[in-house]
Amino acid sequence: MNALKLILILAFSISVSACSSTYNLPKPPNIYNNQSPYPSENIGPDKQSAISEILYVTDRGPKKLEDGSLKYTDRRSQIMRYGVGRVEIGENKSWNDIVAAANSDIDRIKMEETLHSISPESEFPSTPLLFKVVNGVGAIDPEQLRAYEAAREDFKGFVREALSNSAKKEVVIFIHGFNTSFEEALFVTNDIYHYTGRSVVPIAYTWPSDDGNLFGYFHDQGSAEYTIYHLKEFFRSLMAMPEIDRIHVIAHSLGTQATTSAFRELLIETRASGKNPRETFKIANLIMAAPDIDYGVATQRLIAERFAAGFERVTVYTNPKDKALSLSGLLQSGLRFGKLLPSEEGEPQKEIFEQVRNVNFVTLNSSTAGFTNHGYFTKNPAALSDVITLINNPSDPGTAARPLVNVGGNFWELDKDYLKPSPEALSIIDQNASPVAACSEENPCGK
Repeated sequence: MNALKLILILAFSISVSACSSTYNLPKPPNIYNNQSPYPSENIGPDKQSAISEILYVTDRGPKKLEDGSLKYTDRRSQIMRYGVGRVEIGENKSWNDIVAAANSDIDRIKMEETLHSISPESEFPSTPLLFKVVNGVGAIDPEQLRAYEAAREDFKGFVREALSNSAKKEVVIFIHGFNTSFEEALFVTNDIYHYTGRSVVPIAYTWPSDDGNLFGYFHDQGSAEYTIYHLKEFFRSLMAMPEIDRIHVIAHSLGTQATTSAFRELLIETRASGKNPRETFKIANLIMAAPDIDYGVATQRLIAERFAAGFERVTVYTNPKDKALSLSGLLQSGLRFGKLLPSEEGEPQKEIFEQVRNVNFVTLNSSTAGFTNHGYFTKNPAALSDVITLINNPSDPGTAARPLVNVGGNFWELDKDYLKPSPEALSIIDQNASPVAACSEENPCGK
């Protein structure tokens, strides 16, 4: 590694490590405003709370702290564990407070998110399972296989219980990227769950990412590879549940490497068994936000192996101002998929992508708070609006629901005012609206 690359790694790592450890609920998305407010009236009484229950699945190693509480570390574990994390928005905030802060045309109200508690549920047996090779075929020990499948059924029962309390029989999965703690993975999942209207089952799949180590990127690359087997088992379990109508997967940054690798192997397996991957997967949306994947590798997965055919819709979010991907591209001497622009797409790829109608690239043309511009898919109100729309109303770009600007082929753009009503429209609404009192016990928001 040359001196310039080392200096850039040090500078970037220090800047990331120096960021505040406080995590605030992102700004409300543009889609919620006086014209179309946050849909609190559609949220059941049991969900109207500052505390949300987020399901988690992890192969991070657990650690008992001195006070007896549980912490999941960046250490790799051969055991996949799951449970419930309770995320709290603000400190001692009422439901009215939460609703009042959910519209984009109000003054910014900062609300810190904290992990209120963790309730471990159960775990899968340690992997790999023991096996013997007989006549060139690997046979898993029957007793271990029975124990593993029993654990899978327990996990499905865990998800089934959450589905029974959900307005929609749908699951939203968030798979984080580089330099992400267990807690932050749950916070981002909660952001998506909260702003989509709390109508689905939210699951954070959190792998053993480093959190603040100077050379954590290299640690995380290995961990992203390590988690692929567990991630496949997690997907397999959900796909086998008839109670789930649709699955939405949101993978971010380095997490897209693990996610696409896991799905690639599942696609090969599913096709080999003679089944239709799209019907088997039940994935309405595969959202790849700021994907930290080599462009050449990504095009092979999406094109040469007909990757996209397994999903109803694949959406790739890119941002030319993403500093984290700029560094990744420099370190690995290659264009990252999350920085792809129409001008950088080769003619053969462009021609094929235009035939693959369910793959679209959405470029954000506005800045996001923070040094790296890497978490824009939730931290930018315009990008977050598009993510919410995709989940709540899966639809194509260029439609009334998603009026993105086409810049050629499968490439689209959104700016900072995307899905935000014009000042003229808001003025008309304000003139015609009756005065609305502040939220109170007598006048609760959303009622």
